[in-house]
Amino acid sequence: MKNNFAVIFDMDGVLVDNNHVHIEAWKIFADKLGFELTPEKIKNDIFGRTNSDAFKRLYDPNLTNEELKKLSQEKEALYREIYRPQIKPVKGLIEFLNELKRHSIPMAIATSAIEENVEFVTSELGISSYFKVVINESHVTKGKPDPQVYLMAASQLGFEPADCIVIEDSLSGVQAGLNAGCKVIGLTTSHSSGELASTQLVSDDFSPLTFEKVSHLS
Repeated sequence: MKNNFAVIFDMDGVLVDNNHVHIEAWKIFADKLGFELTPEKIKNDIFGRTNSDAFKRLYDPNLTNEELKKLSQEKEALYREIYRPQIKPVKGLIEFLNELKRHSIPMAIATSAIEENVEFVTSELGISSYFKVVINESHVTKGKPDPQVYLMAASQLGFEPADCIVIEDSLSGVQAGLNAGCKVIGLTTSHSSGELASTQLVSDDFSPLTFEKVSHLS
């Protein structure tokens, strides 16, 4: 059983099962801006991607950085307003964080979300203190499935990617973790276990995950 590994968590769909709220906010924006939002586009063009990437794919590839920032801030403020009364951690998360902490396993968040959303989720759940490193959209120039966000998190934790376990829910996020050379656990909050078959382990939530189980992946 190895003790010298780190765990890197995606946020949306991992720490919180909130993708349905993001979709609700995206649908309001699709109606407002007049673009089509199909289930396939949600999976391929939104989940795991930065807002800038998503707006370019779904709405207009020629949006300026200023326009993208304004749209992103509006969409995420709407998401937080909808989600605040119902936010809760994915089942078993707090127990899993506590178990990793007891074994002195370094932990990070590596997400395509904006900083305000990361602060919103971690503060509402009271979990900020567990994470040694937090990487958000503002720290990267390339969105998932590019491995940049996970390579950066591993580096800041002081670990080789091969000694990091990524926990993801999106297909682009899983691919980012694998592209970085990490082991990946897939949570079925956004995709079926079959769609997550490229990962080293698939779970519906954190309840079955223990230090012993994840340490054997590293």
